Amino acid sequence: MIATFLAGAGALHAADSSGTLTIWWRAHIGGDVNGLRLVTGLLIWVATATGARADQTGLYEYTVLRNGKPIGYSRVVADERPDGTVELTFDSEMAVKFGFLTVFRYDHQREELWQDGRLVRAASTTNDDGRQYSIEVKSEGGGYVRKVNNRVEALELGRQPLALWDPKSLNGHTSYFSVSEDKLLDVSFEFGGRGRVPWLDGGALVDHYKMTGDEERELWYDTAGVLVRAKFRRRNSDIEFVLNR
Repeated sequence: MIATFLAGAGALHAADSSGTLTIWWRAHIGGDVNGLRLVTGLLIWVATATGARADQTGLYEYTVLRNGKPIGYSRVVADERPDGTVELTFDSEMAVKFGFLTVFRYDHQREELWQDGRLVRAASTTNDDGRQYSIEVKSEGGGYVRKVNNRVEALELGRQPLALWDPKSLNGHTSYFSVSEDKLLDVSFEFGGRGRVPWLDGGALVDHYKMTGDEERELWYDTAGVLVRAKFRRRNSDIEFVLNR
């Protein structure tokens, strides 16, 4: 049983100084203060960057890059249940130390349950440096009900969770919502073509999509439909998620 879904997107705060600054995100990874301030937005992107198909079960680890330099990673585990549903599990942890003091800590765990390409329910806990955020999402009556902190809203029919992992979900919809942020999104997707890229398996074939509208993304999928790379701009920086092969 999935627990109550708690998720949020508060702003990160960290001391900007010339002293020692260390970022831990599941493992010890270096980064500067400006990169750190981007991480909350990156976690929001991860939260909306997944759908689920039975043939995509397994472990997916993405290295997060800012202007070409690693600042962290995201881990997603997809498991198919005996009843055919697919459960996604997310686990992210981050702590910032200034000298010997921990000046910021971020913990996020989330589970999602999908069936036949549709989100059934989701559950998450987020601790943003001591501040708790709560969002619950469940499928109901052909649509979705979302609870943001103590506010409950029935989303309009046709509005879907933004699920970028499955390229099949990019067609036929323009109205989406976030499962971890208090945000509704109107976006569209354009197929940019299929071609070989030098940065994946020495020149593997990928399908390129562009997302435009309320937010913009560039997305690359391998021929099996797995999201292998995503790129976007945030606060004058190039942010990329690259699948570890």
